[in-house]
Amino acid sequence: MESQVYTPKLSIVMPVFNATEALKEMVDSILASTFEDWELLAVDDGSEEETLDVLKQYANNDPRIRVLYRKEQPKGAQTCRNIGMKEAQGEYIIFFDSDDIISPSCLETRVKAIESRPDLDFMVFPSSVLQNGIKMDVPSYLWFGFCTQEDVPAFLKRNLPFVVWNNIYRLATLRKKNISWDTNLLSLQDADFNLSTLLSDMRYDYVQCEPTMYYRIEWNKNSVSKKTTSSSHLESHLYAIDKFYRMTHEKYGKKYDRSLYYGALNIYNKACENGVNYDFANKLVSVIRQYDSFHANMFCLQVKASKLLERFVSPKKARQLPMAHFLNMRNRARKAKAQAIAKIINKQKTQSK
Repeated sequence: MESQVYTPKLSIVMPVFNATEALKEMVDSILASTFEDWELLAVDDGSEEETLDVLKQYANNDPRIRVLYRKEQPKGAQTCRNIGMKEAQGEYIIFFDSDDIISPSCLETRVKAIESRPDLDFMVFPSSVLQNGIKMDVPSYLWFGFCTQEDVPAFLKRNLPFVVWNNIYRLATLRKKNISWDTNLLSLQDADFNLSTLLSDMRYDYVQCEPTMYYRIEWNKNSVSKKTTSSSHLESHLYAIDKFYRMTHEKYGKKYDRSLYYGALNIYNKACENGVNYDFANKLVSVIRQYDSFHANMFCLQVKASKLLERFVSPKKARQLPMAHFLNMRNRARKAKAQAIAKIINKQKTQSK
């Protein structure tokens, strides 16, 4: 008689690359979960022996933990996540990083919620950050949809309403819709993944509850967000912007061109924070012009204005001045987001009294 293969309810996919102490805390927090019907797919991205020994020890002690190894290119978390997705056996799937940390109720809360909504493909939960060991449950640190605008244009503007680690997905739907992590992207992978789910008409909803998952920001001093001005990252930005335009135009035509343009400006201002990289700026003009000549011309004028202003002010100020309207509008949107989240938090506190 053949033995039955154990199929967990939930798969957790977690790329791993060193940071051993944070990894231990994360795995220990998963082991402390009130929900036990899970598998952890820890996908190693080429860690040192110390980290591998820790992973192997966890796997030896608990059969729900599986250690996988990235043997394909390119190196990076997105490749590891795709490997985990292929190997996952659960009905539901969650993506975490190895330096996150979750509360004991996190998995149970998410599984119970999506099981109660068979009409949905994924659900979005609040998460926050852990900074220097302190859980920052305040609006400026909280990731959660704030429901003041549509989510598609919010993603296109780079005013992210949620991130992947907020969510629990039906694995079968991701596979049916051919949703995966784009390994050509060096950053913006999360936005690309979420935008792909929205543009494929995956059904979702928000759950308002206390954060049960925390993203540890002090462990990310060398993360990709710190390297976004390298030549390879600038090329990746151009690829991402072109992809966002193409995917959105294929579904909605020119409906969201303004949102796409604002998103491109957000990436431009971050990539050129200390002064304009004119080669990158000119290439960005060319990308936008393929889809939207009006905003391409507008951006071209702003770049030319920056070049002129550099004769009189610092490179950073020369970039900012032609962008003053956009930058002020972006700051107002961020304040509105914080205020909306604050209302949610205050409402929850009132209801819990």
